[in-house]
Amino acid sequence: MVQIDRGGRVAHRMALDHPKVVTALAVLDIVPTRYVFQHADKDFGMGYYHWFFLAAPNGIPERLIGNDPEFWIRARMTARHAG
Repeated sequence: MVQIDRGGRVAHRMALDHPKVVTALAVLDIVPTRYVFQHADKDFGMGYYHWFFLAAPNGIPERLIGNDPEFWIRARMTARHAG
């Protein structure tokens, strides 16, 4: 199994939870989630705020983004690709 990005996180968790089922795994483009959160600091939180925001319960991100989706997309793309 080879996975990248979000699929890499899912595959990594699956390998941890079911080591007899996953016989081989190459995970690309992630740092294991446990390591990331053990070493998270303000800079990480500011750079990856959307990880926490998008995990908010009760439809909060959907409602806020849905209010002005064009703004959300333009703001994210401008900030991510500035310069």
